[in-house]
Amino acid sequence: MPLLRTLFTLVCGLALQVAAAPPPMTAKDVALLIRTATPEADIFAEVEKRRLISPVDEKFAATLKESGAPEAFIAKLKSGDYSLSSAAAAAAQARAGKLQKEAAEDAERKAALRAEALRKSPVAGGLSVPQLIANRLVSFEGSQLRPYDSARIQPVRIFAFYSSAGWSPPCRKFTARLVAWYQKIKSSHPEFELIFLSADRDAFNMQAYIQSSKMPWPAVKFEERDQTLAPFVNTNIPFLRVVDADGNPVVHDGKGATNLAPEQVLAALEKALQ
Repeated sequence: MPLLRTLFTLVCGLALQVAAAPPPMTAKDVALLIRTATPEADIFAEVEKRRLISPVDEKFAATLKESGAPEAFIAKLKSGDYSLSSAAAAAAQARAGKLQKEAAEDAERKAALRAEALRKSPVAGGLSVPQLIANRLVSFEGSQLRPYDSARIQPVRIFAFYSSAGWSPPCRKFTARLVAWYQKIKSSHPEFELIFLSADRDAFNMQAYIQSSKMPWPAVKFEERDQTLAPFVNTNIPFLRVVDADGNPVVHDGKGATNLAPEQVLAALEKALQ
């Protein structure tokens, strides 16, 4: 048990850290808000608060145009004093680089601990599903992904892990159906939760997909996807796998197979929740 205690101490300590001030905005950050139909007043309020990491040059403007920004919006962004000074921008980039390095090192430490736990036990390192995903979840609040309170998943006894990606048309189509189904079923079934496991190319596209699809469920952080979650994913997406709190399959074909079409899984899950 010392290994598990070390793991829990590490993740709990990180959860208690005070959140850093939001970083300056990049062209991608502004473009994301435009693509997700954020009101212009809200975008400029966010820009006023965080500032731009660099002036709006041709490359910056091109990124905004690709996201659907009108010329008047870009002109307004250029005309105002929204960008940081060169010194402040350099300092912000240095801080961001340091935070990224620390986050990568921390992810490596946690992955090593989980991998060691997994090696010593055949069932997810002896962890329950709530323990396995604790402090690895985020959900959308406003225009940003925020840490999801792990205490909310402690009472859950049925988990549906959803593998999907914004670049896939079949995924986007099924996600729209899944959102409607979840909103209908969730309020009467607190014992159930759906967890998103992104198959997107990077964290930015994962965030854009979550926000544009209005996913109401939590997601595993992009950088926290590792081999300990392998039992819940599949390369054929969209994909749903339903398990109990100990990781045992809840939905299968009656012969033990769990790699079913998501429509089949959803129908079986709805029956299981009745």
